[in-house]
Amino acid sequence: RITQRGNVVAASALDLILDEHNLSWICWDEVILISVIDLINENQQTRAFPVGDILKWMKARGEIAEEVPENLDGVMGIYEAPPRDRVSTRFREIIIATTRSLNGWDDVGGAGQITVLDEKLIVKCDRWTMESIECFLKRLRWLICQCPTRTAVVCASRGYGDPKNREVMQKLRKPGKVDFDKVPLENVFAEISRATGVAFNVDWKSLDDAGIPPTEPISFKRDGQSWRAILDAMLIRLYQLDASVKDNAVFSTTNDQANEIIVPMIYDTRDLIRDKDGTWLIDILREKSQYGGNHCYVELLGGLLLVTQPARTHDELLSLVAKIRAADRCRAK
Repeated sequence: RITQRGNVVAASALDLILDEHNLSWICWDEVILISVIDLINENQQTRAFPVGDILKWMKARGEIAEEVPENLDGVMGIYEAPPRDRVSTRFREIIIATTRSLNGWDDVGGAGQITVLDEKLIVKCDRWTMESIECFLKRLRWLICQCPTRTAVVCASRGYGDPKNREVMQKLRKPGKVDFDKVPLENVFAEISRATGVAFNVDWKSLDDAGIPPTEPISFKRDGQSWRAILDAMLIRLYQLDASVKDNAVFSTTNDQANEIIVPMIYDTRDLIRDKDGTWLIDILREKSQYGGNHCYVELLGGLLLVTQPARTHDELLSLVAKIRAADRCRAK
């Protein structure tokens, strides 16, 4: 019961299929191993990421921890010495904070461990946390080393950070028209998929749990709006469902489940911060994102804003940052 069209990321489809049966997967010795979720979660991976360039960039901008703790929890056995300099400590704190929502670290009930040693980030954690760290480092490095503009926003999470997602969002900006009269929900997704050329991954398990089966009759009519606006009006406002762009497709689930999916993004606000204290901008974003949950996180790093929020909350924050930027440019004139 997964409606797909186009180049959908196989990992995302596999996650949805297995999740309905409380299963998950991991790549083990070039083979996909499928098992129960608890067993997969216990399977910890270990990797060392070179981060010398990032640490050097942080040090040049005075990004240091307030203090270096004498004892740090979560340091791996063979690397008993925790980071002893304030830059490495600060970097470790940032990595943990931006991925804490995945519940992989020991301070939130997981078994993940992390430290910085000889300009390398040494990580032992589950697949989901490892993928998130890898994506975060890749996006951060691109911003500080290669980004041609200082107004970029990048997603530091696998799936939501897929560059092909932009193509999906462009298709959803085109005008659309729907006229459904008691059409089963699964057929609604299929018809919109055919009309837009966009794939749909539907979390039927969560919908079933919420009392919304694939045969749920949908009656909805709308014309002259974008497909994005139509989806928002039909799914979010009428049926309390969420629709976000992930893995080159539209991912739909319940609002409650969507609020549990925390997405880290990096906002390049160096044009707004410049030599000023960025506390004012952090305060605005924190006020806007109060309802995001315990794992939400807003932090300033060298003019870059690190924000972890539910995916749809980022839409509001992006709009807010754009308005602040427009007002700042008007004052400059």
